[in-house]
Amino acid sequence: MNNRITIGNFPIDTLVANEILSEISKSISSNTQLTITYGEFNQVVQTSRKPEIVNYFSSSDIIMYCGFGIYKAGRFLFGKNVFRTRQVGIDFYYDILKLANENKWKIFFLGSNDSVLNDLIIKIENRFPNLVIAGTQNGYFTSNDEVISKINSSNPDLIFVGMSTPKQEEWIYENKNKVNAKILLSVGNGINVLSGNYFRPNKFIIKIGFEWFFRLLREPKRLWKRYLIGIPMFFFIILKQKYFKK
Repeated sequence: MNNRITIGNFPIDTLVANEILSEISKSISSNTQLTITYGEFNQVVQTSRKPEIVNYFSSSDIIMYCGFGIYKAGRFLFGKNVFRTRQVGIDFYYDILKLANENKWKIFFLGSNDSVLNDLIIKIENRFPNLVIAGTQNGYFTSNDEVISKINSSNPDLIFVGMSTPKQEEWIYENKNKVNAKILLSVGNGINVLSGNYFRPNKFIIKIGFEWFFRLLREPKRLWKRYLIGIPMFFFIILKQKYFKK
C-alpha cells in the first residue's frame, strides 16, 4: 500500500518495485496513462534550493524511492517500516524491460546521444528479443513538436525519458498530455547504463552505499558539487526535519 511522505521539500512514495510493476501492467492493459519518476538524495537537495521545481515531481503519479541515502533517511525520519526494502532505479528498469519482453510492449527511448542509443538497441535486441523498440530520440533536440510527432507516430506503450533532473521531469510534466504513451518514466542515467556505456561498481560497493564515491572518481568535474556539497546539505536537511521542524 502506498503512502506519500515528504523528505525536506521532496514528496516520495513508499511503493516497492513489484507494486509499481503491477501498476504499470494495469495502466497498459486499461489504456490509461501513468507517470513515474524517482527520488534520491540529489532531488531532495535540488528542491530545497529551488522549491519552484517541486511540482514537476509531485505531479507524478508515482515517485519511487531510490538509493541508499533516501532509504536510510526515510527510516531515520519515519521509522524502519516506512521503506520495506532498499531499491535502485537501474534494477527496476531491468525489471520493466523483462516485463515488456514478456508482454511484447513497445518502448520509446528519449535521451542521451545517438551513439549510446545505437548501443542500447543492440543490447536490448540481444537480451530481450520480444521487446519492441518503438523508436529513439537523443536528448539534444531543438524542436519539441517534432519529437512529440515522432513519439506519437511510433505509438509506444512506454517512454523512457533519460535526461538530467529536473529537466526530464519538466519535460514529462509539460508533454504528458501531448503523447499517446501509457507510461512515461524518468530514468536519469538509466539509458547510459542499460546501453553498457556506464559501468557500475561491484555489488559490495553498492551494498555499503558507496556507489556515489565510485561515480565521483569517474566523473569528478561533473559530479563534485553534487556529492561533496550535496551530501552535507542532504544531512543538514534531514537533521533539520528530524529535530527542528515544528
